[in-house]
Amino acid sequence: MPAWKERTTLKWLVFLTGIVVASAVALVVSVLAWLITPTPFDPVTFETAKVQTVTSEGVIVIPQVEGFDAPSIEVGDETPLVIERCSDHHEVFSSTNDVWFLNKDTGTRHFISEGIKADIEPGCIQIRVDIDMPSQMASDLFAFGDDTAPTITTWNIQGTLTPDRDGGVTTHWESEIFEIVRPQQ
Repeated sequence: MPAWKERTTLKWLVFLTGIVVASAVALVVSVLAWLITPTPFDPVTFETAKVQTVTSEGVIVIPQVEGFDAPSIEVGDETPLVIERCSDHHEVFSSTNDVWFLNKDTGTRHFISEGIKADIEPGCIQIRVDIDMPSQMASDLFAFGDDTAPTITTWNIQGTLTPDRDGGVTTHWESEIFEIVRPQQ
């Protein structure tokens, strides 16, 4: 075989060997990354929380300040929520939770709780809770506006739940939108 053919053949062999080695390295790196990266753990879902109470007789009551659309509450009143949460995991697991009021007009957050631990059981549950308005939020709402007319702001309550384990995916939930009314002074 002529020398130029041997050099060309050798160049092709070196080139093909480089491709095979690079492919093998990429495959090994991909497998190691797959083995090291935790599997996402995302078993929790929420429905939009309802601003309402449910009486012991099963009657749904939506809070409404007279003269305003429902749901609406007065500054300082508790906000009744019905939260539906489901977990499709077969065992109880612990989680960390944050909850806050969000002013839909300004984007201002007022935290109710941060870093609260809770155990999450399998299946679906309905959580009925009355949420107190943070005192700073109530005083802020009284500080603005004309005292001779009611002040209306639009809010919802939001939260997150993060499973306390590798790969735990944070799930966000929120309530329907409601109005907070500062009555005329």
